[in-house]
Amino acid sequence: MSIPVVLLIVLAAALIVVYAYRRIVAGSTDELVHLSDPSDMAIAKQEATDQKLKQLDRLVITLAVVFVIYGLALGGFQIYTALVSPSPGS
Repeated sequence: MSIPVVLLIVLAAALIVVYAYRRIVAGSTDELVHLSDPSDMAIAKQEATDQKLKQLDRLVITLAVVFVIYGLALGGFQIYTALVSPSPGS
């Protein structure tokens, strides 16, 4: 396996890990909105979880975009080298 393919696999694995972690964090959220006391710890926990989810969303989107662009570039390069190289039958 070549280094660019290994890099693509590493990017895919990182994307899967970050997305799985995001799902775990999102699964532990409290679906109820706590509006009781503004100093309530539940509100602070909800805000902290919201911030963490926003950061993870940005990271997932960034990794997904990098993965797709790199995969398309790698595929395009493979097609280009296949078209440019002399055919083995001639």
